[in-house]
Amino acid sequence: MEGESASKTEKPFIQNTTPIPQQQSTPPLVNKHILEELLINNEQENEQKPVDAMHTFGKIGSIPAKIVIDSGAVSNIVSHNSLKKIDWKIQRPSNVNLVGINEHKARALGEVIDLPITIGSQELKVDALVTEKGDYDLILGNNWMHQHKAIMD
Repeated sequence: MEGESASKTEKPFIQNTTPIPQQQSTPPLVNKHILEELLINNEQENEQKPVDAMHTFGKIGSIPAKIVIDSGAVSNIVSHNSLKKIDWKIQRPSNVNLVGINEHKARALGEVIDLPITIGSQELKVDALVTEKGDYDLILGNNWMHQHKAIMD
């Protein structure tokens, strides 16, 4: 009797026979040429320096610049000091409040439109919020990564 009641309550094992779809190839990271330039620049110009964020070296206008690629940044951000070096003016006001990694809050000074940047041989134009100062010249954030279909894995 005990064996009968146990077998009545057990559920039969059903194996899923649905085929597992083949994994599709991942879309290209940013642009293959831009990614190659990022990696080459980091190897050549930053061989012995420790890296705490994904960054590369490029240019803003014609001035050498440290460019950080930050998946935690919603927008592109350029330091006001970098704009002064290329004599570039803030083009429109901004009411965006920025919050840094240490919860430091600051209001963006404004925005720039079509700021010319170069990464390796790739010339690009970006819109960016302007901050008073930073340990960087330019941060390329999620909007830039989305625009270029970048995937960070």
